[in-house]
Order: sequence, then structure tokens, then C-alpha cells
Amino acid sequence: MKKILAILLVISISLSCLLLAAELVSFDLDLYNRSFRTHKIEEVTGKSLEELDSIAEDLTLYLDDKASEEIMEENFNEREILHMVDVKGLFSGGRIIRTISLILTIVLGIYFYGKKESRYSKFVFWGLFSNWIILGIFGALIYFDFNRYFIIFHQIFFTNDLWLLNPKTDLLIQMLPQEFFMSMAFRIVAYFLIFIAIIQGLLYIRIKVKRNKQEIN
Repeated sequence: MKKILAILLVISISLSCLLLAAELVSFDLDLYNRSFRTHKIEEVTGKSLEELDSIAEDLTLYLDDKASEEIMEENFNEREILHMVDVKGLFSGGRIIRTISLILTIVLGIYFYGKKESRYSKFVFWGLFSNWIILGIFGALIYFDFNRYFIIFHQIFFTNDLWLLNPKTDLLIQMLPQEFFMSMAFRIVAYFLIFIAIIQGLLYIRIKVKRNKQEIN
């Protein structure tokens, strides 16, 4: 039973860190701003950088549930707005999963913290290395063929084709080209692995402390 709980702790830590990383990156306006300047989006859209920055802020406010669809009506067509409604649904679902995972992490973390033996700390420590392996494979896949996995992602998480926008006419895809999402994906991976590394570092310290106490006793 304890081993099952330890596996559940590894999963809950992983989900919490991944969804937190995704949210931090997705709402980082500096990332949008740098992308606009790097890819010269003002030339593609015909809008100034100030206008693009304002539109990006509107999008993040909507996705963060701080504004209604009306905030997008001035700049986006019906198809783009409907797609953003779907995207907001993903974020809402992600927040629910993140909250549940975080609660599980705290509860199970407290449970195992009170255990005298260090084997469960070791189990979680080594179990978290699975993230490095999975993310290493994932990173290699999207690096060499991002477009393919970008499409697969949309096919999995969306039940319609509203995400298939026209780069000649639709502002949303003009503002946020594939290069932007590639940068976002790698940043999420980086943040996620940093969070995992910090937790593994804390676990390693705990394991060492317990081992030293056992040697003294």
C-alpha cells in the first residue's frame, strides 16, 4: 500500500510541476513581447508592437478567467474566438488537475515525512528521474519534428478543427506562429525540470540527514 502511495506521490509531484510550469510560461507577457520583436510580427499583421502587446495582454486576461469573450471581439473573428474558448477550457481543466495534484502532493508528502525509514524518500527521489527520461525523449521529438507533434497535440486535445486557422487572414495565427509555440514548449520543459530538480535536491538532503542519524545511532 505504501509503495502505491509513493507512486501516487511521484505522479502528483510531476503533474503539479508540469501544469505550474505550463501556466507560468503561458501567462508570461515578456515571452509574447520578445516573440513579436524577434519574428517581426508587426510587419506580418500590420499592427504596431504596442497594439500587439495590448492584444496579448487581453488574451492572457481571458485565459486567466479575468475577462469575457468580448475582450477579443475587436481583434479576432468568430472562428478565432471559438478556438480561444476551447483553449480556455483546457486551462480550466489544467487548473483543476493541478489543484488536486498539489493537494495530493502535500497530503502524501506530510504522510511520508513522518516515516522514520528513508526508503520511501529514495523511491520518490529515483521515481522522479522518469520525468528526465520522458522529457528528454519528448524534447528530442519536438526539436526534430515540432510541426508533426504540434498537430498531434491539437488532434488529441480538441474535438473540432477550429484550431486550423488561415495565416493569410487570421490574426491569432499571425501573432502566434509555430516558432512561438516551439519556444513556449521548450521553456515549459525547462521550468518543469528545474522544479523537479529542486524537489529531488530536497529529497536527497533528507535522505542524507536520515542516513547520518542512523549511523550515529
